Amino acid sequence: MKIKIKIISILLIVIQTSYSYAQKAEKQAVISVVNKLFESMKNGDSTNARSVFHPKATLHSMGFSDKTSQNYFHYESRLEGFFKSIGTPHTEIWDERPGKYEVKIDQQMAQVWVPYSFYLGKTFSHCGIDNITLYNQNYGVPNTKSDWKIIYLVDTMRKDNCLK
Repeated sequence: MKIKIKIISILLIVIQTSYSYAQKAEKQAVISVVNKLFESMKNGDSTNARSVFHPKATLHSMGFSDKTSQNYFHYESRLEGFFKSIGTPHTEIWDERPGKYEVKIDQQMAQVWVPYSFYLGKTFSHCGIDNITLYNQNYGVPNTKSDWKIIYLVDTMRKDNCLK
């Protein structure tokens, strides 16, 4: 009886460790997709940026306008404008610097919450939170690697009270 309990205990530890390792690997895969977007923006590479998005993805931005003293909510139904802005030559590097990632995964869906600070070259522009939903296109397909794509990105923008 004691041997059976020990064997079951060992098996449970192995299963839990394997699951924990798999979750960690998936979280790292999700973070690498988001980092690839930030690097693409920094490098002005719209082709690379396009590669991390699902074709039907949507973008939203929200914040408060100091000029109009109003809240705003911007919706971008097509990604082409976003990709064009990344790829159009600009004098300053777009440098989005992420803070600490919070990642949650359930099967083929991942949610990333990450504070950021955005710089134009070396000059601080704004900060906020990126809330990014990703979809694993290969979830449940045997013998394939994860293929995470951004399907939704919403961010906040402000000039102060930046989170790390």
